[in-house]
Amino acid sequence: MVKNPDDYKWSSCQAHLQGEDDTLVIVRPLLEIIPNWQEMLSTGLSEDDHKIIHQHERTGSPLGGESFINRLERLTSRVLRKKKPGPKNGN
Repeated sequence: MVKNPDDYKWSSCQAHLQGEDDTLVIVRPLLEIIPNWQEMLSTGLSEDDHKIIHQHERTGSPLGGESFINRLERLTSRVLRKKKPGPKNGN
């Protein structure tokens, strides 16, 4: 689609490279995970990073730091973090 990720009009990449929020993007949650976007884009993601991203894509659970997930849970009034597998109490 584009040669460089920050060239894509709808990407949050530019905001993360600059380290500044814009009208759609709050950069802190992903900057907690990837503090140096320039380095990440030049070297690419590690295999472990790819696995973590794909795991969250499959489960639909948010990927971010503790403060980010806490904020999402407060905003949505839902538990979003991964729960212990198996039957729940009372079932």
